[in-house]
Amino acid sequence: MKALIPTRIAVILYGIVIALFGLIHFVHADIMVAAVPIPGGKIWLYITGLALLLAGIAFIINRYVRLAGYLLAFYIFLVILLVHTPHAFEDLTSMTMLMKDVGLLAGAILAGNTGK
Repeated sequence: MKALIPTRIAVILYGIVIALFGLIHFVHADIMVAAVPIPGGKIWLYITGLALLLAGIAFIINRYVRLAGYLLAFYIFLVILLVHTPHAFEDLTSMTMLMKDVGLLAGAILAGNTGK
């Protein structure tokens, strides 16, 4: 089935946002390292930053979109489970971050479903 032009534009915009999140992992690793719940700290930020960057590129160039979308959804699910859920009900900011990531997870699945 042929994707509609607005759907393709939405996937490209989503890819740009995800790629920017990946770049943020590199630029602000020193700040973000405190939120990493597993040993290894910065190395995980660099690995996930690269993965986010590659997923964003896959969405933009329309290659490996299904794989990128589903792997991104799995990664975001882990972030929700390991990073946000333990602190979700402590304050409004934590709950907002959790809800944002649920939206990003849904977007990753939807974007992945547009791929071949």
